[in-house]
Amino acid sequence: TTTALTSLTASGATIGALNVKTTGLQSYTGTTSTTLNGTYLTAGGTWTDVGPVLLGGATAIDTTNAGGTPAGANISFSGATSTVNNAQTLALTAGAGDVLVGGIAGTTALTSLTASGNAVNVNAVTTTGAVSITAGTDVTVGGTLTAGSTIGVLFGQSAAGTFTANAGFAAPGAKPVTGG
Repeated sequence: TTTALTSLTASGATIGALNVKTTGLQSYTGTTSTTLNGTYLTAGGTWTDVGPVLLGGATAIDTTNAGGTPAGANISFSGATSTVNNAQTLALTAGAGDVLVGGIAGTTALTSLTASGNAVNVNAVTTTGAVSITAGTDVTVGGTLTAGSTIGVLFGQSAAGTFTANAGFAAPGAKPVTGG
């Protein structure tokens, strides 16, 4: 077994991180890039990246510690230069925390995007495969959501939940929104 770090804060021009587990927060600030590859678990600690991200392989970020801390915490990609690039899968699990993905549409489409949390806010997203968003309350899409296959949006039981799309959807042969 691997012992979890208490927390991890990394900053610099170029950061590379592979399979990181913490009991608290994980924070990455790469001015040139942060390369992610593997699984990033926190036990209810927030997960943040400021700056451009390169996916070196399939990437999963989970602030619920694989369900061990169901409440989870916020996951955010932010900053003036925030992008997420490379043809890889990206899965974000925040439990009752929020997911904020700013500037995700980089120069290379993701393979797929799965995001779940209390509120999910994504900017322009392009994938060659599916996009799946599950939110307890609100979903906001700040730009065009383009998927090579289906786009699914599922809301929890909150009657106050809202869906806001500030641009369009594109998914060949698929309905843009599905509800549950």
